[in-house]
Amino acid sequence: MHLLKALRTVARIESSAIREEVFMDIARRHVVIRLVLRIHAACRVVGISHVLVALYGALYFLRAALPAGRVRWLGTAVYPNEVKQLDDIEQVMGEGWQVARVQWRFSWNAFKAMMGFRRARTVLRLVRHLDRRYRFMPACRATVTLFLYLRFRRWLAAQPPKAVLVTSDYSPDGAALNSAASSAGVARIYSPHALPSLHIAGRNLLDYDLYLFDSEAMQARFASIAPLRGRVVYRGVRGGYLPMRLAGLEAAQPRIGIFLSSGANLPVLKALIAALGRLNPKVILVRGHPVEFSNPDFSQVGQLPGVKISQGTKLEEDVAACDVIIGGNSTVILESLRLGTPTAYHAGLDLIPYDYNGFVAEGLVRDIAPVEAFEIRALAAFFGAEWLASMRYFDAGYGQDAQVMAAALREQLAAFLGQAA
Repeated sequence: MHLLKALRTVARIESSAIREEVFMDIARRHVVIRLVLRIHAACRVVGISHVLVALYGALYFLRAALPAGRVRWLGTAVYPNEVKQLDDIEQVMGEGWQVARVQWRFSWNAFKAMMGFRRARTVLRLVRHLDRRYRFMPACRATVTLFLYLRFRRWLAAQPPKAVLVTSDYSPDGAALNSAASSAGVARIYSPHALPSLHIAGRNLLDYDLYLFDSEAMQARFASIAPLRGRVVYRGVRGGYLPMRLAGLEAAQPRIGIFLSSGANLPVLKALIAALGRLNPKVILVRGHPVEFSNPDFSQVGQLPGVKISQGTKLEEDVAACDVIIGGNSTVILESLRLGTPTAYHAGLDLIPYDYNGFVAEGLVRDIAPVEAFEIRALAAFFGAEWLASMRYFDAGYGQDAQVMAAALREQLAAFLGQAA
């Protein structure tokens, strides 16, 4: 049951219209992906397309390098925003509490484990079912979940840690580690890197024993999808906080940032840049999603007068380089506010439904529509007492003593691990 729930979770979110559109946009820009899609379609005609999908899953099995000895806890993370969650927990816990991590490189131990596997036919039948039921990418991602489950389950049974740490429970590695830990009786800790995806069909979430949430808002969002069966601890958003810099809103030539989510909508982005031209900006800095392959081709945007495309710059540096930031449906809005730059919302910058994170509805940011009438100076009045309450709803640590919050989190994590079997 644990594995089947994980497979459904991954397959359903990858089947959502948003994820499908992002994948097809990536495919349009990468010839190798288009070639693989053609090969898969040809293999489907002769009934062997599931073999291609199984090979994709097997590659991930071979690339999951696990610790050689017993560890206190094991974490998995792939993308930078996920890795940051594990780094932050290590920083809170201090010396001696290093999080052992899945290393994504070829592993001889994984190869030997695969050679000793005796249920290949059963796995192939399940992959065939996934390949028939779902489109190419959902089938592939669910198959990766299956193969990683098999890899993690064997390792956890041989040398169970006290807990596993997951940063994204709808990614194949996170869902696989969660389900493998459930099957092995190992405690599960969830430290999500972002608000959950409400477009998961069937309103399905995996269960955990301990949730580390940024805030009341994050808890409410997860609870609106499915009951939370474990204990909840507020950690706040890790990192420093800077006071709101409102002086830049009065600049004669403001530095404007446009920070995007995955699946950026280029026509809307270009129209916004054109509309902002009347504000005489010194520069318009466009920052894409940190996962590069999910971004469209910004080359034409970068050629527009006064526009600069951020390339490889740290988020903190880009935020500091702006007097005001405009964002879409991305939690980068929280980051920019936390770092002291006034931030607003513009609909249509991505393929995600309006105010997906509830930032506008809860008073965290203002919608700049109609953009033709948007005045930067008017934002200053927005950041008052009501805004502060909204900010703390989305970030329990905002304006609080970071050391006190870290000490409380450290104490609760240590107690939890002491209780974990």
